[in-house]
Amino acid sequence: MFMTGTEPQAALLTSADVDVWFSPEFSGWDICTAMWVTGTGKDDNRNSTSRIYLASMYLDITAPVEDMFPRGWKELVTYCTRYRVPLIACMDTNAHSILWGTESNARGEALENYLFTHSQKLENVGYCSTFVAKGTQMCIDVTISLNLSPLMIEGWEVSKATTMSDHRRIKFCLLLNSNQRELMPLLGLSIGMNSPMHSGASK
Repeated sequence: MFMTGTEPQAALLTSADVDVWFSPEFSGWDICTAMWVTGTGKDDNRNSTSRIYLASMYLDITAPVEDMFPRGWKELVTYCTRYRVPLIACMDTNAHSILWGTESNARGEALENYLFTHSQKLENVGYCSTFVAKGTQMCIDVTISLNLSPLMIEGWEVSKATTMSDHRRIKFCLLLNSNQRELMPLLGLSIGMNSPMHSGASK
């Protein structure tokens, strides 16, 4: 799923048996958002996992630092913060930070500050390069979460599998039921600019 228009830069791909609903109010050319009805928990519980918002996002490298987030992202964060709805976002940041493996630049420092001030958790583990092309290797793809209980995301890793992209796949599992340890495998995938999609997340 993606926002129709000229060369959308973000998309979400899910399995047919996953109950996911496109959220156009939080989507645009550089962000694609969907609500996942997981079938677990109760919707009236604080930090319930009965529904989780998933977002795939591309931060335009040509955008000013103060305006790096696409339209729809801040509205999504505001909504999830107000109603305590969990959110998982996979993004191509086009930003460098020592927090995810490269020497910080202005965009990276601005993104760091944003994550800290908005209580968003960086889920990256280690400093493996996520972008590999023409002799260049760097980590610019990050996974962040909001309103998830600690240790709900397990096994975050950068896959070394070959892709048709200059970005590597990112894999992790989501612990939906702490009592039964029900794990839902998720895949965050960033696809190169020459492809119809630039970033995505899929089960």
